[in-house]
Amino acid sequence: MRRFLLSLIIISALAAPGWTANTWYFCGASTGSTCSPAGSGTTCSQAAPCTLTYAAGTKASSGDTLLGLNGISVEAAFVTPAVTNLTIDCVNPGQCTIRDATGADAKVLYQGAAATGLTIASPIIDGQGAQTYGLQQNPGGGVAALTLNGTPIENYTSAALYSATMHALSATGFSLLSSGTGTLYGINVTPSAAGAVSLSGGSITHLAAGNNSVGIKGIPASGSANPLIISGTNFNQTSGAAGNTIYSLYLSDWSSYSIHGNTHTITGATTGAGYGDRILNASHAANTATSCSIYGETITINAPGGISIGIGNDSDTDTNGNDIANIQIYNNTIQSTGVSTTSLHGILVAWEPAAASTAKVFSNKVSGAAFTVSFKHATNGLSHHNVGTGTAIAPMAIGSSIDKASSGSIFANMTYVENGASGIFFHTEQSDDGATQSTNSTFKNSICYGAAGSTGLIYDDAANSSTITALDYNLYFSAGSLYADPWIYRSTNYTTFGPAGTGGTWQNAGYDTHGVNADPLFYNVASGDYRLRLGSPARGKADPSVWSGTASITDINSIRITDGAGHLTVILDMGAYQSQPQSGMGFGM
Repeated sequence: MRRFLLSLIIISALAAPGWTANTWYFCGASTGSTCSPAGSGTTCSQAAPCTLTYAAGTKASSGDTLLGLNGISVEAAFVTPAVTNLTIDCVNPGQCTIRDATGADAKVLYQGAAATGLTIASPIIDGQGAQTYGLQQNPGGGVAALTLNGTPIENYTSAALYSATMHALSATGFSLLSSGTGTLYGINVTPSAAGAVSLSGGSITHLAAGNNSVGIKGIPASGSANPLIISGTNFNQTSGAAGNTIYSLYLSDWSSYSIHGNTHTITGATTGAGYGDRILNASHAANTATSCSIYGETITINAPGGISIGIGNDSDTDTNGNDIANIQIYNNTIQSTGVSTTSLHGILVAWEPAAASTAKVFSNKVSGAAFTVSFKHATNGLSHHNVGTGTAIAPMAIGSSIDKASSGSIFANMTYVENGASGIFFHTEQSDDGATQSTNSTFKNSICYGAAGSTGLIYDDAANSSTITALDYNLYFSAGSLYADPWIYRSTNYTTFGPAGTGGTWQNAGYDTHGVNADPLFYNVASGDYRLRLGSPARGKADPSVWSGTASITDINSIRITDGAGHLTVILDMGAYQSQPQSGMGFGM
């Protein structure tokens, strides 16, 4: 009997009005509204809707839903009420639009300080080319959570979403579009204490004819102890004015980064710069990130300068000591088309001086960048099984670059193909002030192919006393003419390859004693198929000791090189494409 009475009490409590979430309907009443009937009543039903401001401010309680009628609702800037878990959507998803009637320098929606757990689903938020922000979070409060689910935000002049004190943001399937005349931000997150941010499946399109453009800016003012995740988002950004800069992502000061599966199309002026995934060093010494993973990105940059994927600051004097502890950059496709890229980096990892980090850059394809993979101030950086290709319009200036006092960097099993005028495949450089050298670097098992024109192969600054500890097992070939001195190391020029005892100056000096100077016999250079044909002098000629003991190494096509225990599973080839698995494993053609 007691159990029955207790159940009855619980059921009665749940059935009480205070426990029931309600749905309220809105339609704009100002000039320009096209929804009907006009929102002039106080009932807030579908037949007699209210304005959005009235429905939210007078009717809504925690857990309620506000639904917009089909068409456009226009009214003064809307401020969300001090309730929790409020949802704003359309009666028919995607068929309602919210506009602000107050004119320029306003925001269409304003999330109040106490409006925690706000969800905005499918309404179109339209700034009409006058409003600064589509959605602004209250800079004076601590918004606990904001969720955008399929929300389009359009025609803003500064930022689709601006947040100064945001605790958590989740956005899925959002669409941000503007062709405003000012600097455009899709999402600008600069809170003093940011929570976890997860953005996925979205689209950001900026057609900024005369200004800079930033897809997503995320730099917490005091750093964040939470992760940042950005995936499956399409960035399409254009700036037509000379000298302008475009960033898809501009980030710093998060506890960790996971950036994957995004598509970037960046078109700048002939003197502009384009940046795909750009992560700066932290601004605060305590904000060393635990990890950063960037993978599965497709980045196309039509600008002469910039960085497709960049980690850290390129500086000899930035010494906060607050870098990302573990970096992995893999399976990304980067290309530049139609523009001469005089200073565009494919992948750049730059630590602060004397900082100790671990970076692994592997299985990436970079085409048309002036610099394919560069380590600066690097400690034990590893770059392997990457492909760098120069084009006639955008020749590759440098394939592997170890600069500014790097130490212990390894470049192995790389494939570099230069289709342009001139290129250098492996380059080392001292710090800008000349006081510190790059030391103990390794360049092995790689293919350096000059398809046309003059090609330099190894270059070390003339004023440099840096050291390459291991320089061997590489293949060099040029279909055109070489520089007069294709190998330059430690201020000494070498004119011929070798082997030792035949008058070849390079091998005779003790470099690349197991190297090869011959056509690697790629399948099809013109189509970018750099797999090795049967009979290639690069097959089975690489040094297996580079990977012995290193677990779970694969080539650029995911052919296993070592198993989980670090045992070699192949007869190792030079270059990024492995073609000779051991017996019983089949051929990885």
